[in-house]
This record gives sequence, structure tokens and C-alpha cells, in this order.
Amino acid sequence: MDTGKGGVGKTSVAAATALRCAELGYRTIVLSTDAAHSLSDSSDVPLGPEPVAIAPNLRGQEVDIYYIVSGGVSGG
Repeated sequence: MDTGKGGVGKTSVAAATALRCAELGYRTIVLSTDAAHSLSDSSDVPLGPEPVAIAPNLRGQEVDIYYIVSGGVSGG
């Protein structure tokens, strides 16, 4: 988990760490709760409120509280 003040590189570090874990063979998910949704920019893959494949062993997700509250989150 990466936390900290805005603009210090949390998303970049999280994306790089997740990619390396996936390259090592770990099934990995990287997700962001930031409303700015900059993880899509880091991965160069459109992400949304459900996990999306980015690379082998790697999925990404940008949590959307409005999607969750509306009941859109999957149950599986």
C-alpha cells in the first residue's frame, strides 16, 4: 500500500511495483481510490470500477464510490 501527500509519486510507484510483481509471476491487482483516476494514465489502459486486464498476471481498477453505492459492484 502506498500512501502520502499528493504529487509525491504514489501512483507511479504502485504501478511499477504491481507490474514487477506480475512479471515475477504473482497474480496482482493494482487499484486506486483517488478520484483523479490517474492510474489509467500510468498503465495506458482505460480502467474503471471493475478489474481490467493490463498485462499477464496484472489487473487494474479505479474504485468509483458512486458505482459501488448504486449497486454496480460485481458480487463475484
